[in-house]
Amino acid sequence: MIFISYVRINAKSVSVSVKNGIINGKTETIDGKHVNVFLGIPYAEPPVHDLRFKKPVPIKKWTQPIDATKWPNPCYQLPLIITSMKNNNFSEDCLYLNIWSPISSQSDDSLKAVMFFIHSGAFLYGTSSDEHIEGLALSAMGDVVVITINYRLNTFGFLYTGTDESPGNMGLLDQSLALEWVNDNIRYFGGDSHRITVFGESSGAWATSLHIISPINRNLFKNAILMSGAALNYGLVVEPNIALKYWLKQSKLIGCCDELNACDEKFTKHKALRLITV
Repeated sequence: MIFISYVRINAKSVSVSVKNGIINGKTETIDGKHVNVFLGIPYAEPPVHDLRFKKPVPIKKWTQPIDATKWPNPCYQLPLIITSMKNNNFSEDCLYLNIWSPISSQSDDSLKAVMFFIHSGAFLYGTSSDEHIEGLALSAMGDVVVITINYRLNTFGFLYTGTDESPGNMGLLDQSLALEWVNDNIRYFGGDSHRITVFGESSGAWATSLHIISPINRNLFKNAILMSGAALNYGLVVEPNIALKYWLKQSKLIGCCDELNACDEKFTKHKALRLITV
């Protein structure tokens, strides 16, 4: 077993201009190495109200600089008794990503390889603001740009009704949209969009393996690393008719509806939160 210890020092602010607007971050120092840190960058419109359970919508341009110095809110999930979250204010408005970019010497202006991490949690739990997956040390020691993301979980991310109101796999589509945003903007952070590695652990590895075979992710990343998981795990993939039966059964338990069309009309955030506990 290898133990790694380091000292981190908070330092000055830093700004980056991307296609959507200006982002204000901060510079941190770890064992003498400087890293630009940007926390809570929005990559999609908040999936609330009419966008709840829908495919993610790309973030629009913003008119004021984004304050990217604080950890984003985690997506809705059941709270754990023991947690390593740096922010536990659960919210529907949670589609954000974090970036750590090492500062090169003046003689080295080459773009860095990019590590795009998908967190674990069985698609039920987890967040990019977990201290165990913070990218500062990896970025500094590996001389790579590190990205962690939030994506919708549980009912909000994987509800399937067989309609456009909730097409299913929204959490995976969130990940794909985040990957698109990274491809479009990572060069502004010193990252090479042609050298992106997607990697994850447990359910993050499940997702990574699905992105490998998905046609919508073609040309969005070059390499992949799967740690303790793959899409072939038993029970991970189910037929649409099975998913629909599960949805109807669960929705009746919380008194949502008896028919599919009525479900789409009555299904609110509060009932979705109740469904998480069923």
